[in-house]
This record gives sequence, C-alpha cells and structure tokens, in this order.
Amino acid sequence: MDVIRTKAGEFVGQGLLSEEESKKMIHAIEQERHVERISNSDAQADATASSSGDQADDLWKTLAEREENMKTGSGEGVPDQFRVYREIIESIQNGTPLRLFIQASAGTGTKAMHIDSR
Repeated sequence: MDVIRTKAGEFVGQGLLSEEESKKMIHAIEQERHVERISNSDAQADATASSSGDQADDLWKTLAEREENMKTGSGEGVPDQFRVYREIIESIQNGTPLRLFIQASAGTGTKAMHIDSR
C-alpha cells in the first residue's frame, strides 16, 4: 500500500488526480485488500494518550463487553440480535457474500441498516 500511496501522491503533484480522487481510490483499494483501520474518536491527542496498541486493546475489550450484552436475552436460547451479529461477523471473516436487511432500534436512533457485502 505504501507504493500505491506514493504513486497517488505523485499523480496529485502532477495534477493528474485531485486529492479527493486520490483518497477515494486508495480507500477502494484498501477495501479490496481487506485493510482494517482501528480508530477511537474519543482518544486524546496529547502526550498522555495511550499507545495505539493500548487503544486497540481497549476497543477489543469494549467489543467483548458489548458482545456479552447482546448475549443477554429475556428468553431461552441465543437472542436474535446476537445470532444475526454472529452471522454477519462470520460472513466478513470468511469472505462470504452476504445480503441482509436488518431493522432494529439499537438505542442509537438508527431504525434500519442495510448490509450488502459482495
């Protein structure tokens, strides 16, 4: 990816691509190559901020907590929310095409989410 970023920078410098076009193309290539970005919008950008490894650990810990919360249901068996979540995650991990339409209120104000992975 470093070579592609360098070339894109050269093309921008020569006026062959705009900065926005360059970013979009790099993002598309990253998606094709399954590049994952881990970020934390709440992170502090000062000297006391944790290292990126600590941030990743914190994010994985938060994810595990949220997964446990999803497993908690009012009835017997696996709650639908967790079952659908696992299906989506397994599809992403296996690279299996997935097309679902999910309608739910997850406490975020979002009423519907369409997932189309091909």
